[in-house]
Amino acid sequence: MNLHNFEKIVDDQILQRGHSYYENDSIEDIEQTEQGEFRAIVSGSMDYDVVLKIDSEQNIISHYCDCPYDWGDHC
Repeated sequence: MNLHNFEKIVDDQILQRGHSYYENDSIEDIEQTEQGEFRAIVSGSMDYDVVLKIDSEQNIISHYCDCPYDWGDHC
């Protein structure tokens, strides 16, 4: 999955929720922790830790979120 086409893979409801979090300034903190790794705190019903790792071609090589969503691979 690439940063430029992940919307084709992720469920529309999840994309809408992510856009809503962004538009409502629910991303409390975001930082680059090392080359290609980004960590954010997202404020939803509670605060969630989100980690995204990308390679040099902007492919998403791993992702993590500790939110309670369990209806698919991507939250």
